[in-house]
Amino acid sequence: MKATKHFFITQALHTNFLVGNIHDTQLSGLDGKSYMDKTQQNEKRTQQGLLTIDNEIDRIYLDTQQVLIHDHANQRVIKVKVMRHQRWWCGILGRKMQCHGRFAE
Repeated sequence: MKATKHFFITQALHTNFLVGNIHDTQLSGLDGKSYMDKTQQNEKRTQQGLLTIDNEIDRIYLDTQQVLIHDHANQRVIKVKVMRHQRWWCGILGRKMQCHGRFAE
Protein backbone atom coordinates (compact mmCIF):
# COMPACT_ATOMS: atom_id res chain seq x y z
CA MET A 1 0.00 0.00 0.00
CA LYS A 2 1.36 3.41 -0.94
CA ALA A 3 0.85 6.49 1.23
CA THR A 4 -0.75 9.45 -0.48
CA LYS A 5 -0.28 12.06 2.27
CA HIS A 6 2.59 13.06 4.54
CA PHE A 7 2.10 12.81 8.27
CA PHE A 8 4.15 13.37 11.41
CA ILE A 9 4.58 11.04 14.36
CA THR A 10 6.36 11.38 17.66
CA GLN A 11 8.04 8.65 19.66
CA ALA A 12 9.34 8.37 23.18
CA LEU A 13 11.74 6.01 24.87
CA HIS A 14 10.31 4.73 28.15
CA THR A 15 12.69 3.96 30.97
CA ASN A 16 11.54 1.97 33.98
CA PHE A 17 13.26 2.44 37.33
CA LEU A 18 12.65 -0.34 39.84
CA VAL A 19 12.85 1.18 43.31
CA GLY A 20 12.84 -0.55 46.69
CA ASN A 21 9.68 1.16 48.00
CA ILE A 22 7.76 3.60 45.82
CA HIS A 23 6.31 5.34 48.90
CA ASP A 24 9.83 5.94 50.25
CA THR A 25 11.13 7.44 46.99
CA GLN A 26 11.44 11.16 46.26
CA LEU A 27 12.34 13.17 43.18
CA SER A 28 14.31 16.41 43.28
CA GLY A 29 15.08 18.90 40.53
CA LEU A 30 11.42 19.64 39.81
CA ASP A 31 10.76 22.36 42.43
CA GLY A 32 9.14 25.37 40.77
CA LYS A 33 8.68 23.53 37.46
CA SER A 34 5.37 23.63 35.63
CA TYR A 35 3.67 20.38 34.78
CA MET A 36 0.49 19.09 33.20
CA ASP A 37 -1.42 16.71 35.47
CA LYS A 38 -2.90 14.02 33.22
CA THR A 39 -4.99 12.64 36.10
CA GLN A 40 -6.74 16.05 36.23
CA GLN A 41 -7.56 16.63 32.52
CA ASN A 42 -4.09 18.11 31.81
CA GLU A 43 -4.52 20.89 34.37
CA LYS A 44 -1.34 23.01 34.52
CA ARG A 45 0.27 23.14 37.97
CA THR A 46 3.59 24.02 39.60
CA GLN A 47 5.67 21.56 41.62
CA GLN A 48 6.28 22.64 45.20
CA GLY A 49 9.37 21.06 46.81
CA LEU A 50 10.33 17.39 46.48
CA LEU A 51 7.96 15.04 44.68
CA THR A 52 6.92 12.20 46.98
CA ILE A 53 4.79 9.41 45.55
CA ASP A 54 1.74 8.93 47.76
CA ASN A 55 -0.88 8.14 45.10
CA GLU A 56 -1.21 7.63 41.35
CA ILE A 57 0.58 10.24 39.25
CA ASP A 58 0.77 10.88 35.52
CA ARG A 59 2.52 14.18 34.83
CA ILE A 60 4.41 15.94 32.09
CA TYR A 61 6.99 18.36 33.49
CA LEU A 62 8.00 21.27 31.27
CA ASP A 63 11.48 22.81 31.00
CA THR A 64 13.54 20.28 32.94
CA GLN A 65 17.20 19.42 32.58
CA GLN A 66 18.04 17.01 35.40
CA VAL A 67 16.01 15.01 37.91
CA LEU A 68 17.34 12.96 40.82
CA ILE A 69 15.44 9.87 41.98
CA HIS A 70 16.15 9.31 45.67
CA ASP A 71 15.59 5.57 46.23
CA HIS A 72 15.91 5.50 50.02
CA ALA A 73 15.13 1.77 50.39
CA ASN A 74 18.11 0.86 48.18
CA GLN A 75 20.26 3.73 49.50
CA ARG A 76 20.97 5.16 46.04
CA VAL A 77 20.33 8.20 43.89
CA ILE A 78 19.62 7.86 40.16
CA LYS A 79 20.44 10.86 37.98
CA VAL A 80 18.20 11.40 34.95
CA LYS A 81 19.23 14.01 32.38
CA VAL A 82 16.90 15.29 29.70
CA MET A 83 18.59 15.60 26.31
CA ARG A 84 17.35 17.20 23.09
CA HIS A 85 13.98 18.16 24.51
CA GLN A 86 12.81 20.00 27.56
CA ARG A 87 10.02 17.72 28.78
CA TRP A 88 10.19 15.01 31.38
CA TRP A 89 7.31 12.68 32.06
CA CYS A 90 6.83 10.48 35.08
CA GLY A 91 4.15 7.97 35.89
CA ILE A 92 3.83 5.03 38.23
CA LEU A 93 3.28 1.45 37.11
CA GLY A 94 3.04 -0.83 40.15
CA ARG A 95 6.36 -0.46 42.01
CA LYS A 96 8.14 0.93 38.94
CA MET A 97 8.58 4.53 37.96
CA GLN A 98 8.18 4.90 34.22
CA CYS A 99 9.87 7.98 32.86
CA HIS A 100 10.77 9.72 29.65
CA GLY A 101 14.21 11.22 29.79
CA ARG A 102 17.76 10.10 29.31
CA PHE A 103 19.65 8.10 31.89
CA ALA A 104 23.03 9.57 32.83
CA GLU A 105 25.76 7.48 34.44
